[in-house]
Amino acid sequence: MVLPQEEGETLLVQRQRVCARAQSAAQGGVGSAAVGLARAKMTNASATHAEKPCIEGFFCKKNCNKKEILRQIAYFKTSANATENEEKLQQLESLVVDSVESIDVLKEAQELNMLFTHARACFHFHPNPQPTFEHFSDCMMNARERNVRILHLAGHGQSQCGFFWLKNSFTATEYEAIPTDRFTGLIKTEVAGPGGGGTIECVVLNACETEKMGKALRTAGVC
Repeated sequence: MVLPQEEGETLLVQRQRVCARAQSAAQGGVGSAAVGLARAKMTNASATHAEKPCIEGFFCKKNCNKKEILRQIAYFKTSANATENEEKLQQLESLVVDSVESIDVLKEAQELNMLFTHARACFHFHPNPQPTFEHFSDCMMNARERNVRILHLAGHGQSQCGFFWLKNSFTATEYEAIPTDRFTGLIKTEVAGPGGGGTIECVVLNACETEKMGKALRTAGVC
C-alpha cells in the first residue's frame, strides 16, 4: 500500500490522508497487514522530512590557568634575588596575558541561543562550548541526520593553521592547532549539493586571520 505525496500536499495533509486510508482498510476487513503498511508509510513520511534546519555553533575559549598563576606569585613572594624576581615578574606578566582571554565567545553563544529559542525561529541553534577538534569531528558524523545547514565558529585563528580548538574540554587551558586541510576535509564530505551530498551550506568564521581558511572552504564547496 503505497501513498506518494501528492503535488502541493503538506506533511500534515498527507498524514491525515494515510490515517484515513488505514482506518478505512481496517473497517473494511482488509486486515492488519494493510493497517501496518499504512502506519509504516506515515512513519516513513515523517522521517523523510528533515527537522528544522540547524545552526551548529562551536565556541572556543580557554580557561585561565589560575593554579599556575598562583604558583608563580607564591614563588615571586619568597624569592630574595632581585634579578630573578625581575625575570619571574616578566614571566608572570606573560602568563597573565596568555591565560586571560579578551574575547567573550560564550556571551556570543548565549545571544545566539536567545535569538533562536523563539518558537517561530527558522533555525534550531545548537551551541558547543569549549569543543575539541575530536568533538567537532563527532558532530560532523551525524550532521546530515540533524539537518545542519550552518556552522558557526568563534574563537582564535591563525593563517598558518586556521582555527584553534581546545586540547581538553575539561581543563580547557590550552589550544590545539589543527591544519586547515584536515578541517576542510571533514566539511567537504558534508557540503550540500552534488559534490558533497550533505546539508552544510555556510560556515561563519568569527576569528582572526581566517581568510586562508575561508578560501579553502570556498574551494571545498561552501558558499
